Amino acid sequence: MQRDNPIAPLPVMVRYLAIFRRTFAFTADSADPSTPERVLLGGYLADALHNVPDMLWRYNEEASYQTPRDLEVWITQGTPHRLLDHGASESVLAECRRIVGISPAAAAEELHLHSDLANVDLAPRERLSGYLKVFYRALEPLSVCAE
Repeated sequence: MQRDNPIAPLPVMVRYLAIFRRTFAFTADSADPSTPERVLLGGYLADALHNVPDMLWRYNEEASYQTPRDLEVWITQGTPHRLLDHGASESVLAECRRIVGISPAAAAEELHLHSDLANVDLAPRERLSGYLKVFYRALEPLSVCAE
C-alpha cells in the first residue's frame, strides 16, 4: 500500500501562499526593462520559489535533504544573499526581505484569513497537487531571469 506524502501544515502553506502572491504582484509590477534591478529581483524570487510547491507537497520535518528548515533558510536568507552578491541596491534588498520575510500571522492577515485559519478549507489532495503544479509552472519561466 502506498503511503500518502506528508503535506506541509496549514500555517506553512498559508505563509508560502502569501510569499507567492507577493512575488507574482512584484513581478507583474516590475516587467519594465528600464528597471533591471527589479527584474533581477523578480527572477531571483522565481528561481528560489519554483521548487517550493514540490517541497510543500513532500513536507518532511525528519528528512535529511530539503528539510523545512533548509527551505526557510534558502528563501529568507539565500535569496537576499544572492542579490547582495550581485550588487543589488539596498532598496531592492529591502523589497526582497519584505516579500520573503512575512510571518505566518501576517500572511493570514494579508490574505484576509482568520488568525486561527478556521476559515480555510484546504482542497482535497488530488486538487491541491494540481494547484501546486500551477504555481511551479508559473514560476519556472520567470526563474530564467536569474540565470
